[in-house]
Amino acid sequence: MSGIFSGKITNWYKLGGNIENLVPVIPGPNMGHYEYFQQLVLNSGEYAAKSYPCSTTAQIVELVKTHPSAIGLVSMIALYRDWDVWPPIKEAGIKALEISMVKESGYFLPDQKTVYEGNYPLSHPLYMYVNETLEKTHSQGMSSLAHGFITYISSAEGQKIAAQQGYVPATMPVTVKK
Repeated sequence: MSGIFSGKITNWYKLGGNIENLVPVIPGPNMGHYEYFQQLVLNSGEYAAKSYPCSTTAQIVELVKTHPSAIGLVSMIALYRDWDVWPPIKEAGIKALEISMVKESGYFLPDQKTVYEGNYPLSHPLYMYVNETLEKTHSQGMSSLAHGFITYISSAEGQKIAAQQGYVPATMPVTVKK
């Protein structure tokens, strides 16, 4: 994967495909996973000069769907068009690739189970930060909207909603059936 996004691999033939040009479609530097992927996979190296940066995930998905030579880097949530039903409805025209950091550990698709179990190698936590003033208010015994929200999303009901939106529950495994 680093070969693709660093520019060392420039055509699909080297990967068993039948299209000459390979175009890496990447998140722009304003998106969170731009730097994460650059550090983890490219070892802080540069993206390929011929990469096509996008400012939104929707742009990346659309380019991959419409250009047969494109390969994109998106979050797991973008792989599905509808998370309101279970199982979620996949986004037509794109597919996730199985990946591994080392061949011996096996290859994994990104889904809530493989991320939760720590098997999918490109995952990272989502952090929530609270303003220091709100923290002091809470420590003085007064409730704050931010703490109420964090308490709610950490609850079983909140984790169920997170799972239904494509996030991986943090506090407990949640099974959603409809």
